Amino acid sequence: MGDVPGQSNDQNEREKGRGFGGFLVWGVLLLVCYVLSIGPAVWVHRRVPNRAIRDAIEIFYTPVVMCCDRSSFGAPIRAYAEWWDR
Repeated sequence: MGDVPGQSNDQNEREKGRGFGGFLVWGVLLLVCYVLSIGPAVWVHRRVPNRAIRDAIEIFYTPVVMCCDRSSFGAPIRAYAEWWDR
């Protein structure tokens, strides 16, 4: 890849740095969305009679449940999931 005409090397380096920062922000955002999506998943799990769907939900959210059991974030996440279980 060559340099873009009219841009200094310093400008190109700043743009490369934004790429990693953006990647990091998107990664954190996806992780937060995954954890927060456990609420609607609990709601679906309680109301869907299909055992295969319930099994898939349990498998998909096993990492969240395991982290709740082993971290200080467990209580708030459990409270959030219980709110969806109403």
